Amino acid sequence: MIDHRHMRRWRDVVLTVALVVGWPGSDAAQTVALCTVESSGLEFGVYDPLDPSPLDATGGIAYTCSTQVVVAIAITTGNGGSFERSMGSGTDTLSYNLYLDSARTKVWGDGALGTGTHVDLDPPKNAEVDVPVYGRIPARQSVADGRYTDNLMVAMVF
Repeated sequence: MIDHRHMRRWRDVVLTVALVVGWPGSDAAQTVALCTVESSGLEFGVYDPLDPSPLDATGGIAYTCSTQVVVAIAITTGNGGSFERSMGSGTDTLSYNLYLDSARTKVWGDGALGTGTHVDLDPPKNAEVDVPVYGRIPARQSVADGRYTDNLMVAMVF
C-alpha cells in the first residue's frame, strides 16, 4: 500500500504598514494609522489521490488597526504564478486554491481575473479582527509522495 502524504504549510507573514492621512497644505492635524496583519497558516494534512472528495482546510489572517480605516487584504498567486494555484514538491505540482467563503466559490486573490479581496469598511479601532482563509485541494490528482508547499504573500491596503 502506498502512503500518500502530501502536506502544505502556509508561511506565516507579518506586515506592518503606516499611512499618513491629510490634505497637502492644510492646517488640519494629520492622523497616522498603523495596521498590522499576520497569518496563522494553513495545513492541509494528508492528501489521498484516490479519495473522491476534495481535501479542505482552514487557516486565518488577523489584523489590528489603530484607527478606523477601510481595509483590503489581498493574497498573491504564489509560486504557480496564477490564481489557479499549485504547490510544488521537486518537479511535481499539486493544484489547490484559497477562498474567501466557506462554500469555496470566490477565489481569494488581488481583485484581478475574477478573484476577490477581503474588504472591511469599518474595522474596530485597536481590536483584532480574525478572517478565515478557506483552502481546497481538488480530488483525484495523480501526484507523487512528498511534502508540497507554496509561498504566498498577504498584502494589506488601507
